[in-house]
Amino acid sequence: MAQIIPEPVKRSISRLREDIHSMLDRWRRRRNDGATDGQQLSNMAFGPPVDFEDKDDEVVVVAEIPGFDENDVQIEVMDNRLILRGQKNLENEERGSNYYRLERGVTEFTRVIPLPPGIDADNARAKFKNGLLRVVLPKAEDAKAKRIEVRAT
Repeated sequence: MAQIIPEPVKRSISRLREDIHSMLDRWRRRRNDGATDGQQLSNMAFGPPVDFEDKDDEVVVVAEIPGFDENDVQIEVMDNRLILRGQKNLENEERGSNYYRLERGVTEFTRVIPLPPGIDADNARAKFKNGLLRVVLPKAEDAKAKRIEVRAT
């Protein structure tokens, strides 16, 4: 089979891709240097990152929420959506021999996660530990996956 892209062009594209990834990594490190966990979270455009697992009998959502504790987070299930909200008041105080600096702010997020139909929200449970929120949403009996046996004819 004939090559569509000549080898020197492939190497140039590969080198460009590596340069762009390197530049983005440096920018991300520089942007996060000196930031607290709450400040890093406030920089997230879409709220905290989540892992979503749709099992046969339940849905499990794990969200990374560093710098928050269980009292800062609210969880709702509404219209086949899981809504995670968090708000934390931040205060940074610094005293020196000839100065005093006090900064106050609020870090907040909202993350809406679509859920499959048939979630039993009344029996949902959540656990928060070390910045990880784990929400387990059981499925209603009629929404659970049913195995169908395949038979040879």
